[in-house]
Amino acid sequence: MPREADLICLSPSRWDPVFQRSSHLMSRAATDRRVFFVEEPEFHHGSAELEVTQTDQFVVRVVPKLPHGCSTLDLSGHLRRMMDALLLTSDIRRYELWYGSAAALPWTKHLMPQLVVCDATDASLPRELLDRADLVFTSRHSVYQKLRAQLRDVHAFPSSADVKHFGRARQRVPDPEDQAGLPHPRLGCWGGVDARLDFGLLDRIAELQPDWHIVLLGPVAAWEAVELPRRPNIHWLHEKSYSELPQYLAGWDVGILPYKVGPRTAQLVNPAKAAELLAAGKPVVSTPLPDVVNPYGELHLVRTAADAEGFVMAVKASLLEDPVSRLHRTDAFLAAMSWDTTWQRMTTAMSEARARRLARAAA
Repeated sequence: MPREADLICLSPSRWDPVFQRSSHLMSRAATDRRVFFVEEPEFHHGSAELEVTQTDQFVVRVVPKLPHGCSTLDLSGHLRRMMDALLLTSDIRRYELWYGSAAALPWTKHLMPQLVVCDATDASLPRELLDRADLVFTSRHSVYQKLRAQLRDVHAFPSSADVKHFGRARQRVPDPEDQAGLPHPRLGCWGGVDARLDFGLLDRIAELQPDWHIVLLGPVAAWEAVELPRRPNIHWLHEKSYSELPQYLAGWDVGILPYKVGPRTAQLVNPAKAAELLAAGKPVVSTPLPDVVNPYGELHLVRTAADAEGFVMAVKASLLEDPVSRLHRTDAFLAAMSWDTTWQRMTTAMSEARARRLARAAA
């Protein structure tokens, strides 16, 4: 019996301890087939080479390394040759392509896969990639709404949360030293401290509620001028490792997503943060980001508010909410959107797409 076709994932992110969407999905795919996780190229002081290693999850990690100073034409040529070499040296004969990024299209469109999947994070995908894809997945409901008018085979599969990891925040754990002295109630947010955050909103909330303390975790973007609000009840505790996050979240009373709402910023905010805060057992208040409103807001799992006064009211309601009832609804939702469930549903959609492709070939 022939083995399952290999899966080549062209990922927009690195394979690292902080699993992103593509890493979660590919680690599950690797349970019944060979998976090659091809990252975007790294540049170094050396010749072009392909670094191939195996992860603990049995995924083959592929990192193209290119010399500094490559022109765009040289880069595409190098990468095309590297992909051809990967097929040859790894004995990849039957394979499917998974595009997590359109950036890989110029150096992979010569390949002849048996199936093409695109996992889209925004709706502005190149027409060439949409025409090539047998089916399109997306983590965002707003992208699904836009693409389904153009495509027949598009599916919305929101990103899940690492429930086990963030669930550690529900346990009694020591407060980290730099957070231990902060009074309650605490409102917490983590991620890049950059222009996506609505600093005016945070400043106004802190002004309206001087007895509340806002905790920000994350690196300040070095490439743009970021002016953090200066108030005694706003605390930036710098970047924390993925393993440290549950210990910090355990000490928060409400998780907040205070991001600007707009076409550009909304696409750059990962809505899975809402699920991660819910997994940590926290009530969540967010600005009305489309992919938070649907599904989290519509299911009454997250409160949303567009201005500081509304945000304050939503936080007050969250602080008075019955935690037992809230956690019951939260856990029922998270159980239905686990990474395992998502991958099973994706596998079904891919099987149906294969059958349609075979039927077209036979016709």
